[in-house]
Amino acid sequence: MKETVQKYIHTMKDFWQGRTRKQKISFGASIFFVLTVAVLTAYFTSRTSLEPLYSNLSPAETGSIKESLDARGIKSEIADGGNTILVPKEAVDSLKVELAAEGIPKSGSIDYSFFSQNAGLGMTDNEFFVLKLDAMQTELADLMKGIDGVNDAKVMINLPEKGIFVSDNEQPASASIVLSTSPGYQSRKIKLMHSIT
Repeated sequence: MKETVQKYIHTMKDFWQGRTRKQKISFGASIFFVLTVAVLTAYFTSRTSLEPLYSNLSPAETGSIKESLDARGIKSEIADGGNTILVPKEAVDSLKVELAAEGIPKSGSIDYSFFSQNAGLGMTDNEFFVLKLDAMQTELADLMKGIDGVNDAKVMINLPEKGIFVSDNEQPASASIVLSTSPGYQSRKIKLMHSIT
């Protein structure tokens, strides 16, 4: 075995010494090029593409989401000075639904445009209901923010579950609204004149 190794080393040494200086430089450059291409290919194929999961978060919410993602074993990064959290591109949609079902983040919002961008056959009825409810709350809050003197609005809608029998009495839907008004404007009680369905 030792003799065989020495024979290969001797053959390679003879081969190398029999080359001209130009051939040695070309051979070395070729090996360097192949190694560089292999390293770059390995780096870019193993690199995970990250996209924003949520933006404009408070540091407390960023920490809460990061903790939840770490517990699930999902790679994440914090960007924009702690205001944005990035996750792998393929996990963005499913994580939004899962975290929304848990009530995370508290300040995040989903509007109706989410459905046109992320409509798919894989969404369950429960996931769709959670997203639809969040979208309704966001749209109502945005409408109220457009009223003169309203700085901020928060809406919480309570939709009771439908009974399984026709004879079941249907409970009315309700909504809680908190308004932050500008100085000089009176707080007004808002009545929901239209039933929420």
